[in-house]
Amino acid sequence: MTCAACSTAAGKNLKQATGVKAAINLAAEKAQIDFDPVQASPASLIQAIQKTGFSVPEQRLQLAAGSMTLRSVCHAHRKRAETGSKV
Repeated sequence: MTCAACSTAAGKNLKQATGVKAAINLAAEKAQIDFDPVQASPASLIQAIQKTGFSVPEQRLQLAAGSMTLRSVCHAHRKRAETGSKV
């Protein structure tokens, strides 16, 4: 993403989707996209980006977690936030 007009077009395409907020950072060549999964899907966001000629790298992360309760997860996150360590 090196052209300001192209990055603007990508941002406009994303923002036209219902339930989507997007900010394009031309210098970093990245987009920050927040969306409501009830109103938009990752596939629809990818299509909006591809309409303007950009590719979207696919990344998947799969985590296995066992013996965790919501309470223990919240406690762990709170402790990490208090100490400044990364989650």
